[in-house]
Amino acid sequence: MKRLLVVRFLVLLLLIATSAHAGSMRCGTYLVANGDTKADVLLKCGEPVAQSEHQEQLREGIDQAQEVRTTFVFNDWVYNFGPDRFMQIVTFMNGRVADIRSGSYGYAVNGSVDMCRDGQLLKAGDTAAEVELKCGAPVNRESRADSVIDKIDTHSSLKRTIAIEEWTYNFGPKKLILNLRFENGRLVKTETGGYGY
Repeated sequence: MKRLLVVRFLVLLLLIATSAHAGSMRCGTYLVANGDTKADVLLKCGEPVAQSEHQEQLREGIDQAQEVRTTFVFNDWVYNFGPDRFMQIVTFMNGRVADIRSGSYGYAVNGSVDMCRDGQLLKAGDTAAEVELKCGAPVNRESRADSVIDKIDTHSSLKRTIAIEEWTYNFGPKKLILNLRFENGRLVKTETGGYGY
Protein backbone atom coordinates (compact mmCIF):
# COMPACT_ATOMS: atom_id res chain seq x y z
CA MET A 1 0.00 0.00 0.00
CA LYS A 2 2.79 2.41 0.94
CA ARG A 3 4.61 1.63 -2.32
CA LEU A 4 1.44 2.40 -4.32
CA LEU A 5 1.18 5.81 -2.61
CA VAL A 6 4.82 6.58 -3.44
CA VAL A 7 4.26 5.62 -7.11
CA ARG A 8 1.14 7.80 -7.30
CA PHE A 9 3.02 10.70 -5.72
CA LEU A 10 5.90 10.36 -8.22
CA VAL A 11 3.48 10.20 -11.15
CA LEU A 12 1.72 13.32 -9.84
CA LEU A 13 5.06 15.17 -9.55
CA LEU A 14 5.98 14.12 -13.09
CA LEU A 15 2.64 15.41 -14.43
CA ILE A 16 3.08 18.73 -12.63
CA ALA A 17 6.65 19.11 -13.90
CA THR A 18 5.75 18.38 -17.54
CA SER A 19 2.66 20.61 -17.54
CA ALA A 20 4.71 23.50 -16.16
CA HIS A 21 6.96 23.38 -19.25
CA ALA A 22 4.19 22.98 -21.84
CA GLY A 23 3.82 26.29 -23.68
CA SER A 24 6.74 27.86 -21.87
CA MET A 25 10.24 29.18 -22.53
CA ARG A 26 13.27 30.01 -20.44
CA CYS A 27 14.96 33.40 -20.29
CA GLY A 28 18.02 32.78 -18.15
CA THR A 29 16.70 31.54 -14.82
CA TYR A 30 13.16 32.78 -15.47
CA LEU A 31 10.28 30.79 -16.93
CA VAL A 32 7.73 32.46 -19.21
CA ALA A 33 4.40 30.62 -19.49
CA ASN A 34 0.85 31.00 -20.78
CA GLY A 35 -1.02 33.68 -18.83
CA ASP A 36 2.03 35.88 -18.16
CA THR A 37 1.54 39.58 -18.94
CA LYS A 38 3.64 41.63 -21.36
CA ALA A 39 5.24 43.33 -18.35
CA ASP A 40 6.18 39.90 -16.90
CA VAL A 41 7.81 38.88 -20.18
CA LEU A 42 9.66 42.20 -20.52
CA LEU A 43 11.02 41.85 -16.98
CA LYS A 44 12.07 38.22 -17.53
CA CYS A 45 13.38 38.40 -21.11
CA GLY A 46 13.89 42.04 -22.03
CA GLU A 47 12.80 43.65 -25.30
CA PRO A 48 12.01 41.33 -28.22
CA VAL A 49 14.12 41.71 -31.36
CA ALA A 50 10.93 42.18 -33.41
CA GLN A 51 7.15 42.36 -32.98
CA SER A 52 3.89 42.56 -34.96
CA GLU A 53 0.17 43.01 -34.16
CA HIS A 54 -3.31 42.19 -35.56
CA GLN A 55 -6.91 42.26 -34.25
CA GLU A 56 -10.07 40.15 -34.38
CA GLN A 57 -13.53 41.19 -33.22
CA LEU A 58 -16.39 38.99 -31.92
CA ARG A 59 -19.85 40.52 -32.53
CA GLU A 60 -22.82 39.17 -30.56
CA GLY A 61 -26.48 40.18 -30.70
CA ILE A 62 -26.83 40.59 -34.46
CA ASP A 63 -30.35 41.61 -35.59
CA GLN A 64 -31.21 42.77 -32.08
CA ALA A 65 -31.46 46.22 -30.57
CA GLN A 66 -28.08 45.86 -28.91
CA GLU A 67 -24.83 44.44 -30.20
CA VAL A 68 -21.78 43.56 -28.11
CA ARG A 69 -18.36 43.72 -29.75
CA THR A 70 -15.33 42.11 -28.14
CA THR A 71 -11.95 42.93 -29.64
CA PHE A 72 -9.00 40.57 -29.37
CA VAL A 73 -5.55 42.07 -29.94
CA PHE A 74 -2.80 39.61 -30.91
CA ASN A 75 0.89 40.51 -30.63
CA ASP A 76 3.81 38.35 -31.77
CA TRP A 77 7.14 38.98 -30.06
CA VAL A 78 10.27 37.31 -31.43
CA TYR A 79 13.22 36.44 -29.19
CA ASN A 80 16.63 35.52 -30.60
CA PHE A 81 18.77 33.39 -28.26
CA GLY A 82 21.65 32.93 -30.71
CA PRO A 83 22.57 30.54 -33.53
CA ASP A 84 22.53 27.40 -31.37
CA ARG A 85 18.88 27.76 -30.30
CA PHE A 86 15.56 28.26 -32.04
CA MET A 87 14.06 31.73 -32.00
CA GLN A 88 10.97 31.84 -29.79
CA ILE A 89 7.74 33.51 -30.89
CA VAL A 90 5.54 34.58 -27.99
CA THR A 91 1.93 35.33 -28.99
CA PHE A 92 -0.09 37.53 -26.68
CA MET A 93 -3.88 37.80 -26.73
CA ASN A 94 -5.11 40.98 -25.04
CA GLY A 95 -1.81 41.45 -23.25
CA ARG A 96 -1.34 37.91 -21.90
CA VAL A 97 0.77 35.05 -23.26
CA ALA A 98 -1.52 32.75 -25.27
CA ASP A 99 1.08 30.70 -27.17
CA ILE A 100 4.83 30.13 -27.35
CA ARG A 101 6.34 28.40 -30.37
CA SER A 102 9.76 27.80 -31.83
CA GLY A 103 10.76 29.56 -35.03
CA SER A 104 13.85 28.99 -37.14
CA TYR A 105 17.35 28.94 -35.68
CA GLY A 106 18.53 32.21 -34.24
CA TYR A 107 21.47 34.16 -35.58
CA ALA A 108 24.68 35.66 -34.31
CA VAL A 109 24.35 39.28 -33.31
CA ASN A 110 27.19 40.30 -35.65
CA GLY A 111 25.00 39.23 -38.61
CA SER A 112 27.84 37.46 -40.43
CA VAL A 113 25.54 34.66 -41.65
CA ASP A 114 23.02 35.32 -44.46
CA MET A 115 19.76 34.18 -42.81
CA CYS A 116 17.67 35.10 -45.87
CA ARG A 117 19.50 33.55 -48.84
CA ASP A 118 17.38 35.55 -51.28
CA GLY A 119 14.20 34.25 -49.62
CA GLN A 120 15.06 30.55 -49.90
CA LEU A 121 15.07 30.11 -46.11
CA LEU A 122 11.62 31.65 -45.66
CA LYS A 123 8.62 29.41 -45.08
CA ALA A 124 4.86 29.82 -44.78
CA GLY A 125 3.93 30.75 -41.24
CA ASP A 126 7.06 32.83 -40.55
CA THR A 127 6.14 36.05 -38.79
CA ALA A 128 6.80 39.40 -40.45
CA ALA A 129 9.18 40.11 -37.60
CA GLU A 130 11.18 36.91 -38.32
CA VAL A 131 11.37 37.75 -42.04
CA GLU A 132 12.61 41.27 -41.35
CA LEU A 133 15.23 39.87 -38.98
CA LYS A 134 16.40 37.40 -41.64
CA CYS A 135 16.21 39.61 -44.75
CA GLY A 136 16.28 43.17 -43.48
CA ALA A 137 13.80 45.88 -44.42
CA PRO A 138 12.05 45.49 -47.80
CA VAL A 139 12.50 48.14 -50.50
CA ASN A 140 8.71 48.53 -50.70
CA ARG A 141 5.92 47.78 -48.25
CA GLU A 142 2.18 48.07 -49.02
CA SER A 143 -0.47 47.65 -46.30
CA ARG A 144 -4.24 47.33 -46.21
CA ALA A 145 -6.92 45.61 -44.13
CA ASP A 146 -9.70 43.30 -45.27
CA SER A 147 -12.61 42.14 -43.11
CA VAL A 148 -14.15 38.69 -43.07
CA ILE A 149 -17.37 38.08 -41.15
CA ASP A 150 -18.09 34.48 -40.15
CA LYS A 151 -21.63 33.77 -38.91
CA ILE A 152 -21.50 31.65 -35.76
CA ASP A 153 -25.27 31.44 -35.25
CA THR A 154 -28.31 33.68 -35.81
CA HIS A 155 -27.23 36.12 -33.08
CA SER A 156 -23.46 36.20 -33.28
CA SER A 157 -20.61 36.42 -35.72
CA LEU A 158 -16.85 36.72 -35.71
CA LYS A 159 -15.46 39.68 -37.63
CA ARG A 160 -11.84 39.11 -38.48
CA THR A 161 -9.78 42.01 -39.69
CA ILE A 162 -7.03 40.61 -41.87
CA ALA A 163 -4.03 42.90 -41.94
CA ILE A 164 -2.44 42.36 -45.35
CA GLU A 165 1.10 43.45 -46.09
CA GLU A 166 2.93 42.99 -49.36
CA TRP A 167 6.70 43.35 -49.24
CA THR A 168 9.19 43.59 -52.11
CA TYR A 169 12.87 42.71 -51.82
CA ASN A 170 15.51 43.65 -54.39
CA PHE A 171 18.69 41.58 -53.99
CA GLY A 172 20.48 43.16 -56.96
CA PRO A 173 20.64 42.87 -60.78
CA LYS A 174 21.72 39.21 -60.86
CA LYS A 175 18.95 37.98 -58.57
CA LEU A 176 15.17 37.82 -58.84
CA ILE A 177 12.86 40.29 -57.11
CA LEU A 178 11.11 38.65 -54.14
CA ASN A 179 7.46 39.48 -53.40
CA LEU A 180 5.98 38.39 -50.07
CA ARG A 181 2.39 38.48 -48.78
CA PHE A 182 1.61 38.47 -45.08
CA GLU A 183 -1.80 38.03 -43.46
CA ASN A 184 -2.05 39.04 -39.81
CA GLY A 185 1.70 39.12 -39.56
CA ARG A 186 2.28 35.60 -40.98
CA LEU A 187 3.88 34.79 -44.33
CA VAL A 188 1.30 33.15 -46.64
CA LYS A 189 2.73 33.62 -50.14
CA THR A 190 6.14 33.96 -51.78
CA GLU A 191 6.62 34.89 -55.45
CA THR A 192 9.58 35.92 -57.55
CA GLY A 193 9.48 38.61 -60.20
CA GLY A 194 11.97 39.73 -62.81
CA TYR A 195 15.61 40.48 -62.15
CA GLY A 196 16.38 43.23 -59.67
CA TYR A 197 18.18 46.49 -60.31
